[in-house]
Amino acid sequence: MGRLDPKADRNQKAFIVRNIMFESEFEEFEGLLPVLAQTLPEFAAFNGCERIVVERTEPGKVAASLMRELDMVRQRIGDLRSIDVEQAVC
Repeated sequence: MGRLDPKADRNQKAFIVRNIMFESEFEEFEGLLPVLAQTLPEFAAFNGCERIVVERTEPGKVAASLMRELDMVRQRIGDLRSIDVEQAVC
């Protein structure tokens, strides 16, 4: 399926997703991204982080969909509204 390279920068209160890498044959993004978008803010909050930064996705086309899903989750769930979501420009 894939791998996730996260870092909780507690000093900056940022949960940084260095890279999300999917196997080349994986195609079930529509089913996985909503679940991932639900889990990342929860994990960020658990680590005392107030924002999520996504630096890179492989394939790159996944970034826009993931960001959209993260934004929808953030708006829908009151407890996580304080979590900012951003995509790093690399």
